[in-house]
Amino acid sequence: MKQEIFTEKNLYFTFCLHHSKKILFVLMILLLGIPLLVNVLQGNVLITGTESYYHLYESNNVTIHNLYVIPISILTMVLPGQWASIIPLIFAICSLLFVFSIQNKLKIQQKYFFLFVIFFVISPAFIYTFSTISAYAVYTFLVLSGFVLLTHNSSYIKPIAFFPFILATTIDILSTSIVLCSVFVYYITKINKRNALYTTLFIILGIMFIVNLFFHQPFIIGPFHVEQIVPDLISDLGGISGVSFFLVLLSMMGITFLWKMKQYSIYIITLFIGISYCIHTQSIFYVSIIVGLFATVAFTRTFERKWELQDVKKIAFFVFFLGLAFSTLTYIDRIDQIGPLTADNEVLTWIKVNTPQNSIVFSTAENSEYIRYIAERTPFNSFSQDATTQDVSASILNSTYIHELFPLLENNNITLIYINKKMKEEFDQEQGFTFLLKNERFKLAHSHEESEVWAFTKEYIE
Repeated sequence: MKQEIFTEKNLYFTFCLHHSKKILFVLMILLLGIPLLVNVLQGNVLITGTESYYHLYESNNVTIHNLYVIPISILTMVLPGQWASIIPLIFAICSLLFVFSIQNKLKIQQKYFFLFVIFFVISPAFIYTFSTISAYAVYTFLVLSGFVLLTHNSSYIKPIAFFPFILATTIDILSTSIVLCSVFVYYITKINKRNALYTTLFIILGIMFIVNLFFHQPFIIGPFHVEQIVPDLISDLGGISGVSFFLVLLSMMGITFLWKMKQYSIYIITLFIGISYCIHTQSIFYVSIIVGLFATVAFTRTFERKWELQDVKKIAFFVFFLGLAFSTLTYIDRIDQIGPLTADNEVLTWIKVNTPQNSIVFSTAENSEYIRYIAERTPFNSFSQDATTQDVSASILNSTYIHELFPLLENNNITLIYINKKMKEEFDQEQGFTFLLKNERFKLAHSHEESEVWAFTKEYIE
């Protein structure tokens, strides 16, 4: 009985299982609500992340290529301005409620479900996705709502599932592939007889996949930050998102356990997601799901078995959870540094009010969506630009002489240059691009704290 850490014989674990939904709900609200509350108390900008501003801009320009932003567009009508910062929390709450409904209908074993959701919810990838207005937050909401409708008892409700599934396919090809496979797996494992509804849905999703290829939808949406494979995977290394190092280690054990259990199909999915991550680290959200799945298997297999040394088992258990807690808390502590800062918002708002609408603003690619949405101006440099434009941007940032810099600015009609705190930290102030701003052809048009806007011509200076 002394070794019953992870069984129903343990009173604490039994209590957690009995109140699992309440515990998971409270845990998620705390993890997502604390950063938001801190920003409110400190007077910071509440809507954070480059991707948030990308989707806010897209929600004002809904087309057949981005139908997934319709829920964002509807919510921004109800929650204008900084109130839009709670949109990710709404998606998170709804998604968790949908998960509870699906778990009940599919009768997933409680302890595995409880552990998996905990591992997933405390991962920085989840926290980041549902702290920003992210495509994959919308995707999760749409797909889960689709399955809730699809598993409904009423034959009149089931067809409504077509709408969220179709909207989810307009994000990127990777997401379309995953929802297509998910519906197919559900169809062949849970439906024992031919059903025209499921067949039709599967055909429509297949058509949407082909349409995405025809319309040249991106394989993975983004990127929205400078990608680094290792830091973006391991959150403890300072990445913008990622998964705890302890969880990755545990998932490696889970890979071995599932192989012994001859669950080979999961490895095909893992390989597909792994290759996708190497192409774009934006797919870390899907990686975190796979990692959570493997970690759940490893955790249950490890701590359900009998150990020869009871004390070692207890120590390993607490070290693992302390490690996870440390990774999560340190990530929450720095998530408010994502940006934009209050100074950035002030300077970008100044650009909106005081410069011509046809102004082209130069900055780093990470600032492009802030410029597009807050300043309502055209950014010269962004992650979605063609290779030629990106080469020009790199040349501007790497310029060391004015005879190199001036023709690049003039030939591309760049009239404003936006500099923020992060750029100052990245570039040497004594030489290079930021040093050249001391030339008389540049005028400091406006500044606030460590954010500045420079005019390349005099016509914008009163």
